[in-house]
Amino acid sequence: MTTPFLGPERPAYTRPQASRIDASGTNLIGITGLVCAVLGTLLSLAARSAAFGAPLLQAAFILGVVGLFPQGARKALPAAALVVDILGTALTSQVLANRVTTSFGDAELQMKDLEELLNDPRFYEDPRSRSGADTGAGTASDPAAGWPTDYPWGGTPASRL
Repeated sequence: MTTPFLGPERPAYTRPQASRIDASGTNLIGITGLVCAVLGTLLSLAARSAAFGAPLLQAAFILGVVGLFPQGARKALPAAALVVDILGTALTSQVLANRVTTSFGDAELQMKDLEELLNDPRFYEDPRSRSGADTGAGTASDPAAGWPTDYPWGGTPASRL
């Protein structure tokens, strides 16, 4: 009779040993998280570069949380990364909220200017409908002499087309 094949022999279970990095107390994950948090916060100071700082802050948060769990490693750097990350995230949200608010404010001002322009009766006025005495209507040699030049858009009727 044949015996079933149980596979290769397995070595006896040994307890995992701490790596030299963990044994020395250096927390590379925490250092990386802190660097990402500081860079993300600095990039978030300007509204144009906040889009580059936000992913660094997210990575710093993850690295800070993961850096708290290795046994035997110092916890100060990942904790500092989390603190800087939370402050940087708050700063980024305020910078972006300010940017959006000012964008809407600028659009509102432009809309008011457009409304004033469109509510001005001179915008819809045809200069040819005025009497010749009022406008100094053109002559045969200069037919455009009677066109007013004080339109709100700063030009002639042809320039608004």
